[in-house]
Amino acid sequence: MSSASYAQAYPHAPITIIVPYPAGGGVDTMARLFGAALQAKWGHPVVVENRAGGNGAVGAQLVAKASPDGYTLLASAEGPLVMNQHLYTKLNYDPTAFTPVTIISSSPMFLSVTPSVPVGNLAELLAYAKAHPGALRYGTSGVGAPSHLSGVMLEMKTGIELTQVPYKGSAQSLSDFLGDHINMLFAFQTSAGPYFNTDKMKVLAVTSPQRHPAFPAIPAIAETLPGFAALSWVAMVAPPGTPPEIASKLSSAIAEAMKSPEIKKKIEELGSTPIANTPAEAGAFLKEESGRWGEVIRAAKLKVD
Repeated sequence: MSSASYAQAYPHAPITIIVPYPAGGGVDTMARLFGAALQAKWGHPVVVENRAGGNGAVGAQLVAKASPDGYTLLASAEGPLVMNQHLYTKLNYDPTAFTPVTIISSSPMFLSVTPSVPVGNLAELLAYAKAHPGALRYGTSGVGAPSHLSGVMLEMKTGIELTQVPYKGSAQSLSDFLGDHINMLFAFQTSAGPYFNTDKMKVLAVTSPQRHPAFPAIPAIAETLPGFAALSWVAMVAPPGTPPEIASKLSSAIAEAMKSPEIKKKIEELGSTPIANTPAEAGAFLKEESGRWGEVIRAAKLKVD
């Protein structure tokens, strides 16, 4: 049967979305949100399975080896699809071989400092960092996480010296930040948003290429450092060799679901910007992100194995 005729009949069976992280996180929430939308649209069960481990490699490998028929999908953040190929010497899958479906959403980070740091904007922060090498201690979710690589990129572009303090998750780093045990953070709106307008946190800039529409008064780092961009995002991909007609059908269905006011509101509540682009646009985005972070990781000589 040709791929075109096969795609025309798609879907005619249950779909499984693999999430390479534990249940309850942002990617898991997105997968379940759109899984329910696909199930409602097509009338076939859509099951979300959490296969955590290996910085997302366990779940990614499972999908990489699945049948390319559109019935096993991967909903993932940047680690398994972009970072891992540069951080690990050996992987049991090829991150570049997946069939792109869509980028569901993206989330910037907010560069913040504690009130004890005597600065009021990014320019003052950079001047302070140059005068006090290593004095700015920023919490991260671990080596190779967006919160870590954002700091590495800031060092590369400015020549400052920061001190990374790795944690097992963002909740602990935020707790230590609020307790003034660390004094700088690349914070996500989902966890740190309630503190943005309080005396607990000074938000200096956002890591998106432009200002965030929900926080127009907060400048983008790129306004001071052109080309700076650091986003966390959620992508949907299919196994290598999946017919493009199936990828397009999935992409269109997700884009249609994205028009729902309820779904858009939920995504914005998660601190994310809805995207839902085409497979071609998703592929170009993944390639661009791989180039951006690969350059940072190589320059910093980062390896986790």
